[in-house]
Amino acid sequence: HETDGNAIGIETVVNQYKKFYFRNKEYQLGGDYISVFNLILQGKRYKAFINGDAMGKSIQGAGGAIVLGAVYNSIIIRSKMDPVSSNRSPERWLHDCYLDLQKVFETFDGAMLVSAVVGLLEESTGTLYFVNLEHPSVILYRDGKATFIEDEVHYYKLGVIEGLSERIISVFQMKKSDKIFCGSDGKDDLILSEQGRFRDINEDHNLILENIEEANGEMQPLLECLRKKGKYSDDLSLISLQYNLDPYPKPGKYFLEAKEKIREKQYDKALELLLSYDSALDTSIAELKYIAKLYEKKDDLVKAMEYASLALENYPSDTIWMFHTSVLYKRMYSLYKSQSFLWESQELSERVRLRQPSNIRNLIHLADVCRLNGDKDRATYLVSMIKKISPEHPRLKEIMSVI
Repeated sequence: HETDGNAIGIETVVNQYKKFYFRNKEYQLGGDYISVFNLILQGKRYKAFINGDAMGKSIQGAGGAIVLGAVYNSIIIRSKMDPVSSNRSPERWLHDCYLDLQKVFETFDGAMLVSAVVGLLEESTGTLYFVNLEHPSVILYRDGKATFIEDEVHYYKLGVIEGLSERIISVFQMKKSDKIFCGSDGKDDLILSEQGRFRDINEDHNLILENIEEANGEMQPLLECLRKKGKYSDDLSLISLQYNLDPYPKPGKYFLEAKEKIREKQYDKALELLLSYDSALDTSIAELKYIAKLYEKKDDLVKAMEYASLALENYPSDTIWMFHTSVLYKRMYSLYKSQSFLWESQELSERVRLRQPSNIRNLIHLADVCRLNGDKDRATYLVSMIKKISPEHPRLKEIMSVI
């Protein structure tokens, strides 16, 4: 496992249930798999990780884990070697990674199914992107409390052949000292007691949360807690990623005064205050957003753009701001007619769509950007999506007539 720098601390455990001896050495055989790599996408550093659990006992599971590992590793190597592949947004990379894995597992006609969490954690901002494919929920350990961080959006396992639904890339913002845990169901399926042929297997999914809290979020003590509660009945794999940086500065000394000036509609004064820090690096995200919006008010879109994209760069988990910035780029295009603004607008709007596939405002905006970009097929496809979600939308006719 490659890890360097101290932005992110990583620990992994894989303990397959089936063990055997060969020439006096112990080997393990099972279907759990964990992998962590360093990855650079669009110039930013990520930890790319996967935790998978292949269906079936020992040999069958091991076969699934080998296929999962081989395909995932080849995806990573391609991303490292190929400039086109590494020039994708984290959302697009995850989505493509899912599709590549799914295509391979589909060829087994349902004989090889794998649940998994595939994720990317960005080093500079602590933004976590992930997809959960019928795997146990991702857990956050923050300030001594363990909680599940997902909504109940669960997809099918890899290898299930069904109409591909819209994937949603989950995005979560980590803070300094946060730790996330991801593990197969071996951590839950503990044998609490055995009497003859009867085994009492734990069915309480919150038990793991209590165990993590009891172990103070540390991996070795956590394994000891699990062992105390019962015996394993399945392969066990766990990965924890701890984020160690303060991602961005706190609002500075002029922030409250500037907000006051905005309330009093003294926009120039507010802008002057917010621009009086030594550098943009000392300016908090909230302040960067205010500066962008104040420049928008003054119709200085070039400056607005500069600060809006700086805020987004430092805080990519803010989907609403991502949409706002995409719309700004489109406005820039209508003023300066430069194609690169359209490309930027489309890229950001596509990222919003991968997080929120049914966000109507974004779909309408994206369809229009694709039309301006000359991508008629994509625009038509998006219009059909809008029709499905909101057939009565007032802007639908208008968009259909221009396309």
